[in-house]
Formats: sequence, C-alpha cells, structure tokens
Amino acid sequence: ALRDYPRLSNSERITFEYVMLDKINDSDEDARRLIELIKGIPAKINLIPFNEWPGAPYKRSSNNRIRAFADIIHKAGYSSPIKTILLNFLDWPTKLFVAVGHSPKSCLAIKT
Repeated sequence: ALRDYPRLSNSERITFEYVMLDKINDSDEDARRLIELIKGIPAKINLIPFNEWPGAPYKRSSNNRIRAFADIIHKAGYSSPIKTILLNFLDWPTKLFVAVGHSPKSCLAIKT
C-alpha cells in the first residue's frame, strides 16, 4: 500500500523515523537494506540519534557513522535529515520532568 501512495511533494511523502543504534542498525549494509526495503515508496527517512540514559541497553551511533549512513540514503535519492534531540543536552532529572508532560523550555528555566 505504501508503494501506491500517490503524492511526491516533500510535505506529502511518507516519513520513516529511524533510530540510530551503535553496532545494531547503523552499518553501511543496514543502510542498503533500508533502501531496498523502501524502494519505490515516496519517502524521507529521519535519522534519529538514540537518546541514551543511565543503564540503557543500547548506545548512540557516532556522529561520523550517522553521517555516513545518511550519505548512503541520500545518494539513493531519499531525503535523510539527521534530527537533533534537545533532551540529549539535558540532565537526567530534567529528562524526567519532560517525560511527565512539561515542555523542555520550562525545564531549561527551572534547571538547577
């Protein structure tokens, strides 16, 4: 059904969110498999660096690895912006505050 989606403008493409996990799904071969999987689908792929937390079972891919992955996706004709996540720059108590529904902007104002 996704391959039959009729729109091609950026605002009407299907967006895939791809979380980048170090040594799990960030290799060149993973990028090529992703391209093959979505072949023929009018899409863009947002690349999201994994947001680590203490004790997380996964690690974030390096910036160089993410850029190399994005380059492979881009060369295949897909938009592949690398998303930045504000929470990466906040401390753990602030992340919890955001998780219960407060905006990051208010967290920055109350951060101690």
